[in-house]
Amino acid sequence: METNELRIGNYIMDKKDENIEYVYHIHDLGDLVLINDLRPDACIPIPLTEKWLISFGFENIDGENYNPNDEFAEQFEYTLDSGIAHRAFICKPSK
Repeated sequence: METNELRIGNYIMDKKDENIEYVYHIHDLGDLVLINDLRPDACIPIPLTEKWLISFGFENIDGENYNPNDEFAEQFEYTLDSGIAHRAFICKPSK
């Protein structure tokens, strides 16, 4: 995992025990960078699933559940409307 892709507040997964961790500190020690207390090569990104989108407040507008392995689906659309801004997130299955 590249440390320049991370921000405080992101979530990562520890490769070894597959625990999900909240990024609370990025230690830059010059030639070594630690994410919390993990080396970057010990971390993997968390796959963005429908469960995560829903927990972030997005709503499924087309009524179909997101399945990244669905070979026939074109896309799945989710929206987040805060009253001030409107965000659309489109998931496209990998074919």
